[in-house]
Amino acid sequence: MKNRELGETLRPHSEIIITPRLEGDATDVLPILELIKVFNPSLFRGNLGLIQACRKECTTQDSRWITLVLEETNLCSQLDKSQIIRIVKGLKKAPDGLDSAINLIGGNYPANVNEIGLSTFYADVLDTNSDRSVCFITSNHGHDAYLAHTLEQAGVDLGQVGWLVFDRHPDFYIPIGNTLPDKSNFLNILLDPLGIGAIGVIGINQELIQQIITGKLTASTGEELDILSLAKDAKNRGQVNDTTIHQAQLGLMHKIYKFYQGRLNIDHNIFDTQGQTTQECLTEALSRQLQLFSQAGIRQVFCSICLDVIDDLEAQTTAIDYSSWNTILLLGVQDLYCLWNSLKGPYSDIKTFAQARPSAFNRFLQEISLTTQALRHPIKEAQNLDLNLHTRTPRGVTREQMINLMQSMQTMCHAYNLELGIVVNGKRIIGSINELTGLDFEGKTAKLAFDCASCLLHN
Repeated sequence: MKNRELGETLRPHSEIIITPRLEGDATDVLPILELIKVFNPSLFRGNLGLIQACRKECTTQDSRWITLVLEETNLCSQLDKSQIIRIVKGLKKAPDGLDSAINLIGGNYPANVNEIGLSTFYADVLDTNSDRSVCFITSNHGHDAYLAHTLEQAGVDLGQVGWLVFDRHPDFYIPIGNTLPDKSNFLNILLDPLGIGAIGVIGINQELIQQIITGKLTASTGEELDILSLAKDAKNRGQVNDTTIHQAQLGLMHKIYKFYQGRLNIDHNIFDTQGQTTQECLTEALSRQLQLFSQAGIRQVFCSICLDVIDDLEAQTTAIDYSSWNTILLLGVQDLYCLWNSLKGPYSDIKTFAQARPSAFNRFLQEISLTTQALRHPIKEAQNLDLNLHTRTPRGVTREQMINLMQSMQTMCHAYNLELGIVVNGKRIIGSINELTGLDFEGKTAKLAFDCASCLLHN
């Protein structure tokens, strides 16, 4: 069904509301479009092969960026190459994610607003006399904090609300110099000063969960290292780089987790022994979190989904902020073989080169790493990327698994004497679908956002 026909079919569903963007949040797609113009399928295929070979030789490297970039690229290499090239080329004419959503749902395109304007928008929705249920679609997960603040002003007792979050990221970072709610710190703001009753996050990879809970990192030697001590030592030595910043953030998140233990729950493994997400693992994680909400005296549950929890490679969802498709794009616009050939000299294979010239080999890997940082978000400085690559899961939740879970949400809530949604002024605020931003190939990301919202509203 074409977008216009689909839009006419879905237009009556006015309970799905698209929120305005915050000023400064609008995705600048021009750099991405320029990169797409010079995307070279031959470069992409060659670079993939080169990086896969490098990956086999870098298992002992300590550089977090190197290992993670190669790991993510390995996921890309599992897809059909011709399909990948078709999608990248298709992005040339793809609309923005919110434009795609407007085509589906109807209504006026939301203008950019400032923080006061966003709070006013939410207040107007709450003040409208209606007994309908409502779910929001947003471009930024940080909008949840503005909504919660508006709910509090409308008389909602947030202490009885559980914020159920599906996300690959912990989102209780403490960004330097930023006190306004955004997608990396909004959970902190929900806890304090808003005083939300409890938060549960489902979707973080197990290694990161354990690092936050224990405050320990496991070195390549198997030794367990205290994260806060590592960060303090690095600061005393004047070492500031990706690794030390990451350790400092982990240390702060460990302290936050310990301080709010009981109100902040993240210990939910959604992967089986093979590293795959299953419906059973997801359902078990949700059941466990709802039980924790019930035990904490929570009465109402707000469901907040970040679209990056979905496996973007499988679902072909390109309109999310931290997208594997940006990594794919990188591989087709930069000639890594040129750098490789300039370094390797007479050595014909990667293993020989890695052993004979380790410093040059590391330089090559570092180049891949640093360039990927910059190109994942071309409009941001690499140092402001908030180090989110490390939170990627082996493979995310599939589209079908998430839809199935949303369809059973209300039944599962009732099993623990919980109500899905926050009742205010006669209407029920069910949840939010977040991070719909960037070029949307065939409108697939917007369609996923709509389907999740619709299932929450009508299950």
